[in-house]
Amino acid sequence: MGFWDRVAKAVGKGMIEAANEHKALKMEYAEKSSEELHEIVKSDGFFKNSTREKGAAYAVLKERGEV
Repeated sequence: MGFWDRVAKAVGKGMIEAANEHKALKMEYAEKSSEELHEIVKSDGFFKNSTREKGAAYAVLKERGEV
């Protein structure tokens, strides 16, 4: 197996892990109220939520038709 095959395999594995994390966050956030999700999306400052958390919260709000 060549160098680029190993790189492609590692990138693919990372993408699968990121997708699984996104799905898990969406499932967790589906139980939260819309108000809580809006707070997550709008969070700003030093202790703000991560971009992945904001993306998952936004996706749940979009599914609910609130964005």
